[in-house]
Formats: sequence, C-alpha cells, structure tokens
Amino acid sequence: MKLYIRALMKIIEFYVRKHPYLSTFLFVWCAGSIYIGVTSSWGICAGMIITVMAAVWMIWKAWIVLSDFGSSRAKTERKLKKQREREILLDYVKQGLK
Repeated sequence: MKLYIRALMKIIEFYVRKHPYLSTFLFVWCAGSIYIGVTSSWGICAGMIITVMAAVWMIWKAWIVLSDFGSSRAKTERKLKKQREREILLDYVKQGLK
C-alpha cells in the first residue's frame, strides 16, 4: 500500500511541476471550499470542488477540439505528444520509487 501512495504522490508532483498555475489555483480553491465546508455546509464544499473540476475539464476538452478542428495532422501530433508524455511520466515515477 505504501508503494501505491508513493507512486500517486510522484504522479501528482509531476503534474504540479508541469502545470504550476493551474495546480495553485485548484489548491487554493479546494482549501477555500474545505473552509466553507467546515464553517457551514459540506454539500456546498463538495459542489464547489466538483463544479470547478468539471469546468476545468470541459475547457480543456474544448481547447483540444478547437485545436484539432479540421486538421488530422494536429490530431496525430497531439496523440504522439500524449504518448511521449506518458513515457516521461513513467520514467519519472520509476526514478522516484527507486
């Protein structure tokens, strides 16, 4: 179990380093939501966190669709970039777990 937690922490660290501004925004938003949950309602807390995560995901998907719109080359390049990123992430996690 300890190995899985370390691997998860390495994955989170990888994406925090890759997207520092988005990570900071989400951390501050979640901290504020948890504060609201402690002081008033956990339902509002969960709703705020889920809403922001869904909004970020939808904006990300819209960005991908618009960048790939009508271009098979862009779509292929995005898939290759995603594959390279997975390999880099795997190497990063392997190095961190040694």
